[in-house]
Amino acid sequence: MERLESTIYKFYALKGAFSWILLATIFMFTFKNATFAQPPQSFSYQAVVRDNAGEFLANQPVNLRLSIRSATAGGTLLYQETHLATTNLGGQVNLLVGLGTPTSGTFSAIVWSTGIKFLQVEIDKTGGTNFISLGATQLVSVPFALYAPPDADWNISGANMNAGVTGNVGIGTTSPTSKLHVVASDNANAALYVRNNGSFRGIRVFTQSSCALWVENSGNHGLRVTYANGNGVNITAAHGNGIHVDQADGWAGYFNGTGYFSGNVGIGTLTPAAKLHVAGNIIANDPTAPTHVATKQYVDLLRVKYDEKIKELENSIQKLIEINQEQKQRIEELEK
Repeated sequence: MERLESTIYKFYALKGAFSWILLATIFMFTFKNATFAQPPQSFSYQAVVRDNAGEFLANQPVNLRLSIRSATAGGTLLYQETHLATTNLGGQVNLLVGLGTPTSGTFSAIVWSTGIKFLQVEIDKTGGTNFISLGATQLVSVPFALYAPPDADWNISGANMNAGVTGNVGIGTTSPTSKLHVVASDNANAALYVRNNGSFRGIRVFTQSSCALWVENSGNHGLRVTYANGNGVNITAAHGNGIHVDQADGWAGYFNGTGYFSGNVGIGTLTPAAKLHVAGNIIANDPTAPTHVATKQYVDLLRVKYDEKIKELENSIQKLIEINQEQKQRIEELEK
């Protein structure tokens, strides 16, 4: 059976009629582009392949199948890949685990932070797929650097993750200007998408002073709310302004639907003393019902119309008086 060794040390010592041969097998793990900010998604594996006689398999195409297993040497298969490589003159091959040809699972999905992991090695010395198992070795401290350590930019604590940086975090930008700065790469997708399938808050914004939510937009809608039922916007203010809108042109507010106000509404006044308190003139279109508001302009128009009707009525009365006088005069003449 072939032996797969990462480093082999031979030590010969003669003592009486005995020869001692010391064979030490060591798995060497090094990391590619290792940085705490961006943990590498691969690690190096170096091996020396020998035949049954202990000779190096030089310049030999070999196929290795590497598997990451959980908990035990024969535990759940988390990931598996193959590497078709050629040994050098010393029978050595250098592999990057995680960058082979995947046959099961995803390397980046392995959760290195919890549980014990084993590396199982299988080989076909002819480069085929008739793999022979060479056993499994537990992965210890070094490969676990594949997840961010406690002093890295991203820290994992149980099911939670937080940024360990003291500055800003940018997504889609290399120069973030806020604690979280998100820039979308196209117009088809939202820069930030939040969905809550529960019955409470989709987004909760809390501040002790100034603006809890500041929306700046150079296009159409600074804030657009679409809702199927309930409240599109629900604002509770303990003091100050629930909504404060400053608008240079266009509409400061546009409502297409029914508005409900439980308190007083002031237009032109900050202290409305009635359900609707208008400090200024009101223009209304043709109030026909008794409860509608009649503006001065509308009343003046009605007054002109009424004056015309009254004038017509006075003229008619005057004509009736004149006719009556004529009839009376004729009667008097007939009586003579």
